[in-house]
Amino acid sequence: PPRLIANSVHNASSRPFSNLLKVSLEASICTCHVPRLQPTLTTRLPIHVGTTTLLHLFKPILPSHTMRSSAEWNTFPLEVWLCILDHSSVGVHKAMSQLSSAFNEVTKKRLYHTLILGDKASLGIAKDAINDATWCRDLHLFYKLHKDRDDWQSLVRRVYLENGDHRDVFPESRTSPLHNSLSEVARNRLIDEYEELIVDIASLFSDAASMPGTLEFFHTTIPHFQNEYWEENPPVCGITSLSLPMEDDQGVEFEWLSRIKGTVDNASALRFLEVRDWVWTNSPGLEDFFDNPGTWNLTHMKFTGCGALTEEMEYLLQMPKDLQSLTTTSCFTPGSELHSMADAISIQEAVDVLECVQDTLLELELDPGPSELWVSPEHGVRQFPKPMEPYQSHAVRSFSKLRRLKAPLEVFSQSTGKMTRRDDHTFYTNFPSTLESLTLEVTSRESFNRALEQASFISNGQVALEGKIVDISELACQENCYEKAHELFEELCQLADHKDLLPSLQDVHLLRDPCQWLDCEHVKQCTRQMKQSGITVHVHDRKIEGPITREKHDGGF
Repeated sequence: PPRLIANSVHNASSRPFSNLLKVSLEASICTCHVPRLQPTLTTRLPIHVGTTTLLHLFKPILPSHTMRSSAEWNTFPLEVWLCILDHSSVGVHKAMSQLSSAFNEVTKKRLYHTLILGDKASLGIAKDAINDATWCRDLHLFYKLHKDRDDWQSLVRRVYLENGDHRDVFPESRTSPLHNSLSEVARNRLIDEYEELIVDIASLFSDAASMPGTLEFFHTTIPHFQNEYWEENPPVCGITSLSLPMEDDQGVEFEWLSRIKGTVDNASALRFLEVRDWVWTNSPGLEDFFDNPGTWNLTHMKFTGCGALTEEMEYLLQMPKDLQSLTTTSCFTPGSELHSMADAISIQEAVDVLECVQDTLLELELDPGPSELWVSPEHGVRQFPKPMEPYQSHAVRSFSKLRRLKAPLEVFSQSTGKMTRRDDHTFYTNFPSTLESLTLEVTSRESFNRALEQASFISNGQVALEGKIVDISELACQENCYEKAHELFEELCQLADHKDLLPSLQDVHLLRDPCQWLDCEHVKQCTRQMKQSGITVHVHDRKIEGPITREKHDGGF
């Protein structure tokens, strides 16, 4: 079958090209005779697929003495190869494009469909197609090979163009003052050349005559100094996805906020917006910038490396008329300089702010910041003891369309001990009836069983405990005293007990550190109860470097 043959081709793609074809031939049962396809040398672009480099440049195919006999090739029809390619990755298309002019033509459509241009391309929010994309890291070479050709533009559907922060592309020198002065001149020259190259490449996708109605998606990052160019020379389809970073040299934060409004107001095609590095989100005066709610065409927004969800941000969240997806990631990473400077984070304030999108949102990924900052704002982070807010019981209950939710477990579950307990707390009432998938991330590293409190994870279900390495399956929970894991899974069971209020819920994903709780009989019983109600529990272990490794424990042997 074509899919089986394609799998054989994919699995053999790291072998010599002649072996790749050999595997495909041996997987086929076709015996029709067609004229042999003669190999030809073609000029192509440098390609990377994912993180694997296929070839820096297209090269001539292998010498003929590595090929099988002519009789074997003559029994494999082109039609079967087309079926194989329909089920193959872009990497296989890359290899096949070198075989002949015929294969070069049939693979070109796939190779140019989705282009990622740049060594450190920001991919923004829309990443649904990048796993099968052609990655061209050398921008100079891409422009050189394509500026005078007109046989490829009509094949392009999606483009991700690197246009990153100069601090990342051209890091500043930290050597002697004299060397700094000379290197700064060279750095500024490179920056000017880089900006010119970006503009040249962008112009390849702004000619309506060369790609009439074919380009569907275009993502880039617009530094503030390029605003004027992109407004006058947008790609044919318009900018549909955009990343806007706050940059140090912009000075006043309000200038940056004004640029967000001006850019989005003039980008009618924009659907995906990523805002990066906006740390102090509680700045007053946002209502003066975002004073016309419901006028943006955005459907997806992401705040990457930003501060807390504050009431001031509500003005920005109200601007899209149909916001369907919202993601927030915090910049206050524990141990970082920003973490030590952070103000108190109010979970209740974040929940209240999100109510402005409760009638449109389909998916929400909420990262409010580390739980040690979750305190009542009027008292501040640095007051001890820290007055904590109560656990949420109705966080997103009022959302009328929400299907997928990812949030910290510590917001909802009293087993985590990160907020104030309340006698009337309920777990299941936090979620709307429309919810289909719930992902709860355990952001703290504390264990949920007493037997694991002094244990250190090693690997493969093993922990170091009291100077010994033991399998976690050999440890038992304590039946006659409180165990956090028992309370956690009893709370999860509320979802099963009240399935009539959550009819669409099918999956609960728990993202944790390895071996954070025991798979005891109590946990298994709760999991079975949820399975019987139609809810499957998936436990995912994060890939982290634990506090101890087997080599360290065994003295390095």
